[in-house]
Amino acid sequence: MKKFYKLVLVGSVLNIFAHSETVKLCSSPTFVEEFTSSELSSAWKGTDNVSFDVSASLFSSKNITLSKGSAVLSVKKVVTTDSEGNSYTSTGSELASTLEFGYGKYEFKIKSRGLEAIAEGVSIIWDGNDYATHHEYMGFDLLATAYMAVFSTSPEVDNLYSSYHMLATATEKLSAKQHVYRIDYFKDSVSWYFDGTLFREEFANSVKITPSSQKMKVVFKNWLKRENQYSITTKDFPVELAVDYFKYTPVDSGGKSCDQIVLDAPKTETNTTATTPTTTETNNTTTSSTSSATISTSLAQLKTYINSLPANGNYLVGFGGEITDLSVFSSAKVVWIHVNGIWKGYSPYAKIRTMLINSNVEVFTKVPEFTGFWVQK
Repeated sequence: MKKFYKLVLVGSVLNIFAHSETVKLCSSPTFVEEFTSSELSSAWKGTDNVSFDVSASLFSSKNITLSKGSAVLSVKKVVTTDSEGNSYTSTGSELASTLEFGYGKYEFKIKSRGLEAIAEGVSIIWDGNDYATHHEYMGFDLLATAYMAVFSTSPEVDNLYSSYHMLATATEKLSAKQHVYRIDYFKDSVSWYFDGTLFREEFANSVKITPSSQKMKVVFKNWLKRENQYSITTKDFPVELAVDYFKYTPVDSGGKSCDQIVLDAPKTETNTTATTPTTTETNNTTTSSTSSATISTSLAQLKTYINSLPANGNYLVGFGGEITDLSVFSSAKVVWIHVNGIWKGYSPYAKIRTMLINSNVEVFTKVPEFTGFWVQK
C-alpha cells in the first residue's frame, strides 16, 4: 500500500487528507535500453526537419550518436533551413521511442550541460498521433538548474502548465555528473524523483495533471531556444545530452503484464539470408568483410562470441555450417532468421518462445548453413 499525503487550502482552513492507492510493480524491468550497440535499435527513432515555435534549432537525426555506452544528443552551431524555407542558427536533436509504454516506473540516467539557453530533458508523452488536438506530457526540463514540467492541452481547455524548481539542485551544475531521473506514472497519480528522492507528486483530482490510460512514448530532446535572449556563445557548442540508460518497470496487473518486451524482427524488403561474404582467415577464425556481420567457423567459437556481445543490443552474425545445437544461443534474449521469405524466431526462455508462438511467429529448431541470424541480447 502506497499512501500519499497532500496539503489543501480550503478558504482559510488548512486541511490534510490522505490519498491511497495500491500499486504493485513487476519485480524487474521489462524493457532496458543501455545504448551499448554501434547503432540504434528499432526501439528508437530520431526526428528530422521539425522545430518548436520558440526554437532556434531544427532537429536532425544526424546529431544523435552512440558513444561509450550512451546515446548522445547534440546541439550544433549550424545555420540551416527547413523544407518551408525557415532559417535556424543551429541544429538540435530529438530521440523518441517507437515502443509505447503504460503505467509503471520510468527511470533514466542522464548527463546534462545545464545551460540556460538550451532546452534539454526527457519526457513521457501521448498525443494520439494528433499533437494539436490533445496531448499529455510529463517530464524533466534540465536548465542551469532542473525543473519538472507538466503539460496537458485539449481544444476546449487552455494549456495547463506547471514548472517546479528542483531546490535540490539549485546550486549545482547538472553537468557535474550523471543523475537518475524517475517518473512513476500510475492510474491516478504521477510522481517525480531526482537521484532517488521524491520531490513532487500530482494527482488525478488536481487541475495540474490528468493521467490517462493511454500508452506513452519516451522522448529525449536537446535544442536551442531563441539564443539572443541568453548568454551563449560559439565556444559553448556542441552542447551534448548523454543518456546512459532507460528502464521501464510496469505495474503488475497480472497475466502477461510482466513479460519482457521483445522487439519485432528486423525489417527488410528483400531476402536478407546471409551468404558467405569475402573473408580472410586468421588463426582459424573467419571474419566478415562487412562491419555488420561476423562469420565463425566452430560452434564453440560461435557460442563464446555470442556470450561476449554486450547486453541490450542487436547483432547480425553468421556461421559456415548448419546449427542444430541451439544452446549456442543460451546468452541471447531472442534470435531471428529469415528463410525462404519468412521470419522465424527462437529464445532460450520458454516464456518468450510462447510469446512468439502466440504472435504467429514460427520457432525454428535449426539454422541452415551459411545463414545470417540476428541476435538480440
